[in-house]
Amino acid sequence: PARFAEYDSGAQFAADTSLYAQKDIIPCVVKVSSSSSGDGVYICQSLSELKAAQAAVATIDVSVLVEQFIQTAKNYAIHFGIPHDRNKQIDIIGFNEQLTTSDGEFLGGIITDEDFPIELKPVKDYLLNDVLPAVRAKGWYGIGGYDVIVDPLGGAYLIDGNFRMTGMSAYHFLMANGNIHKP
Repeated sequence: PARFAEYDSGAQFAADTSLYAQKDIIPCVVKVSSSSSGDGVYICQSLSELKAAQAAVATIDVSVLVEQFIQTAKNYAIHFGIPHDRNKQIDIIGFNEQLTTSDGEFLGGIITDEDFPIELKPVKDYLLNDVLPAVRAKGWYGIGGYDVIVDPLGGAYLIDGNFRMTGMSAYHFLMANGNIHKP
């Protein structure tokens, strides 16, 4: 999504009243950069909700982002692995549909036996060909995932990178090793 503003701290964000004059900023999403599972994410549908988000994060000492709100038809996560051995290929481990509240709080995920949804195929290619090789070039390796939302017209947006095991990672590994079966 488009990034409207980025702040070094919650205090800097809370002090910025210039946002109120921006015509197309509402609705928007306010994210504390160290947030997880929807905690520290505020979906602001009105100016009063934006002001409430400013007050809620005013004491946070990490960066705060203000981004475009995307109407969500589907919410996914794509899981990847970047091997330490640079001679081994980067791998897309799998995907899951994410279950979230209307406020963006993560409730859980569903892993199905279907192929990658058609709207995720360009995202998968973009991750494999552009994003993850650039991440590897910076020296990072391990497993992680990217959260992807799909709008009602089928447009896909990378909204969050998780460079760690996620709540669904273990299930992909258990299935890959035959310990559990897909539903």
